[in-house]
Amino acid sequence: MHNPYHRNQDPPPVRPFGIFIKKDLDFPESHGAPCDVAQKNPLVDRKNLDKYYLLPSDLRILKSHQIIKDDEITDFWYYYGDPERWENDDNYGKNIYQKAGEFRYYHQIKPDSIVAILWPFFTDIVLDDGSIDMNENLDLMNAFKKTFPNIKVIMYKHDVEEEYNWAIKLVEASYYSTKYYLEKGKFPKDADFAKNEILNI
Repeated sequence: MHNPYHRNQDPPPVRPFGIFIKKDLDFPESHGAPCDVAQKNPLVDRKNLDKYYLLPSDLRILKSHQIIKDDEITDFWYYYGDPERWENDDNYGKNIYQKAGEFRYYHQIKPDSIVAILWPFFTDIVLDDGSIDMNENLDLMNAFKKTFPNIKVIMYKHDVEEEYNWAIKLVEASYYSTKYYLEKGKFPKDADFAKNEILNI
């Protein structure tokens, strides 16, 4: 899940990327944690942090059991990040990190471990002071595609005018791109396209 919680300290404008990583990464490239242990999480026993580090395969098993058994986690999409709940339940977005599993990576994530990237796409605008917000986004995205042709780029609309709404934009892009992938077996080119397909618009 691409959780806005991890971007809350970014300076504006907040334009978060999200990446989809191959499932076949394993220890020592990656290890699992059943929740965010780096922050003050009230559900974490900080005296026993060593108990929170798992093999990736063990984390997947643990989270599968938790999704089925935990009364608070009503289904997979509640666990993954449901935009409807995000908008309608004030506590949902603030607290989901407390139980969401995390994969942590040794030093860095290698490009050949990434299968797709959510790319915030925005257009040129004139700022209030009359200066131009030069949009290098398209050039940067095209350079990225040339450099990493095996990483699927999924654009999602993220104009500066909607800056107040950046969190739900990321959640929606992640949610509908993932649903599209699970239904079609491939990532969409555009998150809005995936949303329209899923909702049959």
